[in-house]
Amino acid sequence: MTVCYKCKVDKSETDFYPSCLRNGDYMCKPCKNKAAREWSNSHPDKRREIGKNYQRRYRVTHKEWLNTHARAQNRDLKLKVLALVGGKWVREGCGITDFRMLQINHINGGGSSE
Repeated sequence: MTVCYKCKVDKSETDFYPSCLRNGDYMCKPCKNKAAREWSNSHPDKRREIGKNYQRRYRVTHKEWLNTHARAQNRDLKLKVLALVGGKWVREGCGITDFRMLQINHINGGGSSE
């Protein structure tokens, strides 16, 4: 059992974040969350800057995964749209059967009049 230095309540070790126990920062999870929320609300510019820096670093370090994931989402969306139009993406005389080569357009232009 460990005492939270903020609320002065004796709590089990499961009520503390492991990093708090390692660092000797004996603040329970509810008190730690409240303190983080208060800091975040009182420093909105700093919080925004930290978030932007994190997003930049994440995009750089996970670029390949993000690109693969985006391609998969786009492929799935295209298949859903093609299924909505009846799955008839093979045009007679065209000979193209690979859906990746196809675009979705209005027939004879005039999309605003349809």
